[in-house]
Amino acid sequence: MDEVRFSADPQVRYDQCVKLHPHAGVRFKQIAPIESDDIPGLLIKDAQRYDDLIAHLRNHWDGQDATFKWVVWDTRQPQWASGSIALAAGDPILQFFAFDHLPPHLQEVSQAFHVLAEQLVRGLPRNAERTVALRKLLEAKDAAVRARLAK
Repeated sequence: MDEVRFSADPQVRYDQCVKLHPHAGVRFKQIAPIESDDIPGLLIKDAQRYDDLIAHLRNHWDGQDATFKWVVWDTRQPQWASGSIALAAGDPILQFFAFDHLPPHLQEVSQAFHVLAEQLVRGLPRNAERTVALRKLLEAKDAAVRARLAK
């Protein structure tokens, strides 16, 4: 097999692993502010998207700023690829982007807004303009959900 050059972007790198190593597993370790191996692993078949990794970490996260390392591995190779995911203590408005409580047909609409809201919180500095962006995104999410409910 030819050597594969994995992307420098962790999300693209993970997507490459999903395609090239569909039977591999993913291990997790919290690396900051403390080290911890208490996070259960996943099989790639159960985490087809990078957002699935983030969701899994959020389910095992204490809500404080933390950085986690992920490693794709299998019995042939202890580390095909790795990357890190930083989770920041969130903006309180993120609670309004939750979608797990909604019925499936509304989750489908709401989830994209949830993902974008988290990307904004992770990628933009906390300031008045980020707050405006999140509020307007929340308005858009509410309108999209109402559009799905409209008769």
